[in-house]
Amino acid sequence: MSTTPQTNLGELPFPPDPIKPTEAAKLLGKHLATIYRWIDDGTLPHWVEGKRQRVVSRRDVLAMRRRGQAKRPRADKPAKTSQWEEEEQERRTRETLERWGSAKYLR
Repeated sequence: MSTTPQTNLGELPFPPDPIKPTEAAKLLGKHLATIYRWIDDGTLPHWVEGKRQRVVSRRDVLAMRRRGQAKRPRADKPAKTSQWEEEEQERRTRETLERWGSAKYLR
């Protein structure tokens, strides 16, 4: 195991609670690609275990969740859209219906 993280934070000891990025993604409710992006840009410190396996500290991940940096979206509450987004969606729907000859469905 390497004892030096591959980040710009200087030398840090290997964490006592290492977890794989897949587990971090589950804990934070984020896509795995987001976790790797945070690792690559230094937002989430990481260490290299063995030759290539990157790991993060469970403590760091839980701290991110407590600070609200990674909130899991609520499935029962739809995301708010702006007036522009609603108008844009309506415009695209109208164009599609007109293109396919279904203008009778327009309001």
